Amino acid sequence: MMKLSDRATEFQSIVCKGLFTTKTGTHYEADEGITEALALLKKAHVAGGHVYIIGNGGSAAVASHIAND
Repeated sequence: MMKLSDRATEFQSIVCKGLFTTKTGTHYEADEGITEALALLKKAHVAGGHVYIIGNGGSAAVASHIAND
């Protein structure tokens, strides 16, 4: 069984390999991309807006988890 610290390290490795871009194509490092995404989600929440998370197939399952988490 993997230790929690090993899982956290593995998750960090996966996230850091991700590509984060804006709709105009500006690239962000992983920490900047996640920070920007959280800021946009907070802005939508404060404004009473809606966020739609969609996917197809396996991505739909991931979208469902994100929406519920």
